[in-house]
Amino acid sequence: MLKFLTLFILVLPVTVSGSVSISEISVTVPFFSPNDDGVQDLTGISFEVASDHDTVYIWISVTDEGDNPVKTLAEAEAREPGAVYKLWDGTDASGAAVSEGGYSFEIVAMANSDSDGPYSAGVVLDKTAPNFTTLIYPNPYVPRLPFADSLLTVEITGIDTEPDDWLSLWIMNQDLPETLCTTQLIHGDTVYTCTWDGHEEADGTYELFVGMRDRAGNSNQASYSVNLDASGPTITFTYPDKAWLDSVPTSVTGWVFDQSDVDSIGLRFSEETEYSAVNVTPSGDTLFWYIDWPEELQQGGTFNLACFAGDSVGYETVRTFVVYVDTTTPGVPVFDVPDKVSSADITVRGTSSPNDSVFVYLIWPEASEDSARVLCNAQGSFEADFEIGIGRNLFRAFARDRAGNESDWSDTAAVVYDETAGITVPEKLDPGAKIDVNLSKPASEVVLRVFSIDGYHIVTETWQPKDLYNEFEWDLKDADSKDVKNGLYLLVFQILFADGNESVEKRVVVVSR
Repeated sequence: MLKFLTLFILVLPVTVSGSVSISEISVTVPFFSPNDDGVQDLTGISFEVASDHDTVYIWISVTDEGDNPVKTLAEAEAREPGAVYKLWDGTDASGAAVSEGGYSFEIVAMANSDSDGPYSAGVVLDKTAPNFTTLIYPNPYVPRLPFADSLLTVEITGIDTEPDDWLSLWIMNQDLPETLCTTQLIHGDTVYTCTWDGHEEADGTYELFVGMRDRAGNSNQASYSVNLDASGPTITFTYPDKAWLDSVPTSVTGWVFDQSDVDSIGLRFSEETEYSAVNVTPSGDTLFWYIDWPEELQQGGTFNLACFAGDSVGYETVRTFVVYVDTTTPGVPVFDVPDKVSSADITVRGTSSPNDSVFVYLIWPEASEDSARVLCNAQGSFEADFEIGIGRNLFRAFARDRAGNESDWSDTAAVVYDETAGITVPEKLDPGAKIDVNLSKPASEVVLRVFSIDGYHIVTETWQPKDLYNEFEWDLKDADSKDVKNGLYLLVFQILFADGNESVEKRVVVVSR
C-alpha cells in the first residue's frame, strides 16, 4: 500500500491584488480509490473566490509528485465570485487512469489584471486494498470440555496495511450478525487477536467474517466456517428406552449422530460385560449401527443395554435402554358380573394378570361379530363401562401383555337387562320433564288424572303406549290449557291392559318452573 502520510496546501509567493482572493481551500476526499466500487471513487477541490469584479477566471490543474501536469480541470473558466468545486476521477488528459501516488491540485484566480495563486492542495490516489491472513483455533470449537480452550481465538495478520486502517470481525449467530471486534490499526502490518465466547450457543456451523478497510475506501473481506461442538454424540435406538418383546431379538440397531467424527462406538448387554464392537454404516454425520444378539443370551429376562459413543474432539455419550423379553402367555381374564341388571348402564368387572391390557367385547345377540370393545389397563383386575340393550347381553375378553403375547378368549359372560315394571315420575316436574311408564305386558291406554292436594280435579290426559317401555309428558296445564301454579299435586295413573285387566298407581309431585 502507498504510504502518503502528509496532505498539504501550498501557497506560492505571488503578488495578490485586493480585488480577487482565494480562501477556504479544501480537498473533499484526501485519500481516494477510483476503482468503480462505489466507495471514494472521486475526489475534489473546493474553495471560495472573492472579487470586486462581476466576473473572475479560474485555472485548476492536477500535477504529479514531480510537478508534471496530469490534467486540466478548468482553464480561464469565467464565473461569478463565490464557491468553486471541481471533481477529479483519477484520469489524465486522455481519460486514462493514472498510477497510484501523490497528486496536487493547482489553483489560480484572476480578475482583469489582478490574480491570486497559485495554491496547491495534495491528495493520495490508492487502489491497493489491505490484505491479511487469518488463523482460527480451536476449530472445531469445543467450549465445554475441560481440556479445550474456553474461547475461540482469531488471529489476523495484516499485509500491506497502514496505521488508521480499520479491522472488523463478526459472526453470524442465529442468522443475525454478532460483532466480535472493530479496531483501528495502530502499527500497520502486525497481528491482531479477537475472541468469541460460544459457551451458551447451540451446536452447529457458524460463519465468521473478517474485513479490512483503508482510508481510501479500499476493502477486503473473507469468511470462514467455525464448527461449534457443544455436546457429545446423540444416540438413538430402534426400540424405545423400555421395550417389551415377546421373543429374543436377532439384533439390536440404532443411530449415532455427531457433527464431529465419531471415532468409537460400542454396546454392552449388562454392566458386568465389556463394550463390544458394533457394525456401522456411515451416512454423512450419522452412523447406522447394529450388533447381533449374543447366543449365550437366547432366553427371556431383563437386559440393560448400554451404548457408548465418543467423537473426535473428546466428547463421550452413554445411553441405556431396557429390553424385557417375555415369552409367557398371559392369564385368561375371568368375568365377575351379575346375571340380571335393571339399568342399561353397566360396569363389567373381572380379574386378570397384573400389568396386562384386557380387551372386553360386547356381543349383540343378532350381530355376526363383536360390535363393541373397551380396552382396560388392568392391575390384577379390570372394569369396563357399557350401555346394554333389553334382554340377554354377552361379553368376552382376552388379555395382552406389554410384550405382545395374547391369552386365549375368556368364557362368555351373559347379563340380562330386565327393566322393572312401573311408573317413574321426577320428584320435581318442570316443563319438558319425562314420565317413564314401563309395562309388564301390553296395554291399550294409560290415563293420567291430576288433582290438587285438596282434591280438586285439574286435568285428565290419555296416552296410548306403543311399547312396554314408554316416555310421556304432561305439559303442566289444566283442562282450560292454562299453566298450573307451582306446588304439590296428586297424579293418579290408570293402566288399561290389553287382556282386560287394569292397575292404578299414585304419585305426589312438586310442580316447579
